[in-house]
Amino acid sequence: MTYTLTDAERDTINAAAAIIDKHTPPKSSWQVGFNRYDEFFGVGVTYFDSRDCDHGSRQHSFVQGKTLADKVQSVIKIEASVVHNKEANRLASIDSLRKQLAALTGEAA
Repeated sequence: MTYTLTDAERDTINAAAAIIDKHTPPKSSWQVGFNRYDEFFGVGVTYFDSRDCDHGSRQHSFVQGKTLADKVQSVIKIEASVVHNKEANRLASIDSLRKQLAALTGEAA
């Protein structure tokens, strides 16, 4: 194992980061972990989507995919679903807030 990146490796990693940045909307975040145990190498991705609701983002742990590229594609699909369901998410948030208000006041909301 060498302990220095080549210029080509650095360029590749930076290009991958730029691609991920391009597909990361405001108020969302990624956590990517790399691990090696003996001969096993794994990549884990957790994604916090841009869903705007009363409880913040939704966490998507153990994003599916065999490779990092597969997992990035899975996150893009997750986020597309969030954007596509924005009105449904807004209505669910309103319903949740009404229920919270009713619980606090003892009145139907």
